[in-house]
Amino acid sequence: MWRASEDFGHYLKKCSGAMFYIGNGEQWPALHTGEYDFNDRILETAAGMFLQLALK
Repeated sequence: MWRASEDFGHYLKKCSGAMFYIGNGEQWPALHTGEYDFNDRILETAAGMFLQLALK
């Protein structure tokens, strides 16, 4: 299990909001490692998520 910790959560103390993570999958090098390379294929998923939020 991967547990996220992010400084942006501090902003939620000042105003309402939400955060979400879109991962690269279990077979992709972990974030903050020398092997990590951003997976451009997840951009479509992220854009779709933001679109759905905007339509609500």
